[in-house]
Amino acid sequence: MKRENSDEQKIQTALENPKFMWRTISGISNETKVSTDTVRKVIVSKGDRVVMSSVPNTKGESLFASREKHRQQTSPFKRLISAFKNRGD
Repeated sequence: MKRENSDEQKIQTALENPKFMWRTISGISNETKVSTDTVRKVIVSKGDRVVMSSVPNTKGESLFASREKHRQQTSPFKRLISAFKNRGD
């Protein structure tokens, strides 16, 4: 159980990394040294704290950001549209 919490903290920290607005699962995995399966599970289980972009990266990979970071760096209008779509851009 303690390792799960540690992995969750690492993933949350990676999502809030100021170098990136959006993160791929593989990018988070590389930064945290946590398996991509675990990263995926944590992102799904913490959906209230993570937002997914409606547009994938150029390789077709899904992009994620911490909801708090997205809120701070996105205009109110874009956040309103994102809320309707339940995704971020």
